[in-house]
Amino acid sequence: FKRLLQQIKFYRVHLYVPFFNFIADISIAWTIQPIDLKFKNVQTLLNAYDRKYRNKNFCTNDPVQIPMRYKTPLDREISAFLVSVICWGNRKAIIQAATRWMDAMGSSPYEFVQNYSAKDYTYVKSIYYRTFNSEDCHHLLLQLQKLLRQYASIEACFMKLPNCNLEERIRFFRRTLLNKTTSVRLHHHISNIDRNAASKRLCLFLKWMVRSGEDGLDLGVWKNLKPFELMIPMDVHVGKAAFDLNIINSRTANWKRVKEISERLTQFDPLDPIKYDTALFCIGAGFTI
Repeated sequence: FKRLLQQIKFYRVHLYVPFFNFIADISIAWTIQPIDLKFKNVQTLLNAYDRKYRNKNFCTNDPVQIPMRYKTPLDREISAFLVSVICWGNRKAIIQAATRWMDAMGSSPYEFVQNYSAKDYTYVKSIYYRTFNSEDCHHLLLQLQKLLRQYASIEACFMKLPNCNLEERIRFFRRTLLNKTTSVRLHHHISNIDRNAASKRLCLFLKWMVRSGEDGLDLGVWKNLKPFELMIPMDVHVGKAAFDLNIINSRTANWKRVKEISERLTQFDPLDPIKYDTALFCIGAGFTI
């Protein structure tokens, strides 16, 4: 029996593992080779996907359609932030959950947050999405209300610190939003870049706010931050595409990779590098051109 186990181990190490590694290598090569043959470089590929997918048709299946419902800048800002908090996982499921949430808040998300109190919990008690539940929603609304009463808008909070980069603004916003919260869970829903979190949802919110809405994918509500200051919202698809295109050397989503991808995209478009977010997402998700 002992000898049999040794033989099994031998075949597993010397035959099975190399075989499956060989198959994996072929699969990767098969995926990447058409890209290498058809496009001369990464920028050419990204531009091709950018031309095809960065338009208003893409938002019909994207959560950005929810804040686009609203007309006033403050309603768009508040709706976009709340929707971004639950932006992970299946986009169809996100849209369904976000629609229920915004419907529960009435015609003006900004007014709802400003006037929210414990007695209004009944309006949001059925709100949930994966690990985000009604209690998280309740505490988030209370914290956001405090922030709005202090700064009037999320943009004003972000711009409170003069002459600093986006990382410092993100840190300040997170500290302000979570200040004196009694919810431990809320700290997990608002990612911490000082713990090397990719902070994808917050980067997505900032992209929506800052980039012009001319292409139909963003809102362009904020005027004080510039598109070249943004960081890439790194999800699993963006990470996969960036890795396959040798922009980064690991698919692991963290703040270090976010900065690496964002810096590389700046080489392709110094003024608006994060416009390539859609292209990277589509490449990673298997969209074709």
